[in-house]
Amino acid sequence: MRREDVAARAGISTGYYAQLEQGRRRNPSHRVLEALAAALGLSDGERRELLALAPRPAAPRSRPHAAPPALPRALNALDHLPASILDAGLRVVSANSRWRGLHAGFTADESLADMRFLDASAPDFYLDWHHAVGAVLSLLAAAAEADGGTETGQAVSEIRRLRAESAAFERMWARGPAPAAQRQVRLRVRHPVLGRLNYRHDLFFGDQGGRASLHVLFPMDSQTAALTALLDLYAPSAGVRPS
Repeated sequence: MRREDVAARAGISTGYYAQLEQGRRRNPSHRVLEALAAALGLSDGERRELLALAPRPAAPRSRPHAAPPALPRALNALDHLPASILDAGLRVVSANSRWRGLHAGFTADESLADMRFLDASAPDFYLDWHHAVGAVLSLLAAAAEADGGTETGQAVSEIRRLRAESAAFERMWARGPAPAAQRQVRLRVRHPVLGRLNYRHDLFFGDQGGRASLHVLFPMDSQTAALTALLDLYAPSAGVRPS
């Protein structure tokens, strides 16, 4: 199988796969290794061997930065709506049970960028997937610019990682400047149990540098409002997971 075909099947860039083959990338994520095992059609034994032989990362990704005090206070007052606080790299600093319940079908829900670009559930969950990933791209680009493009900045680090691990992100990034980030967008999703939900996704920044933001989903119709009240049942702490 050609290198380009393997990379496409795994959903990673051809350049990143070439670096893995050549040993120039020594710490691929577990998600990338699982995707490569599937793309190569490895048996269960070969897959386990691949995961066991892979070196562990030297250090975990840094923890999300703490949010300004005003944002947690606002989050606490929004328990009736899906809401979360994200850092500049779009990693979840804090989220309420309805946000967790809405995203309960994802393998990991600690990064909005990972959910939209890397999780296999994303194309089924986001009814307008291209708009959803475009919004993430714009937010990361705006955060990187606000941070002065600092190489050690959260947004720049996430952009670098996503360009390596997501072929879709790399293609979109290579097209040129991202559209301006919007503070209010429409979000249509399909919950694995509750079905279609229509929201207005609003975001509010907690400081002038845009390093942390509050994300709130407002129901756009009465059916979505009624079903949103049930999301608490599917939050991980409730012990009910969508099948």
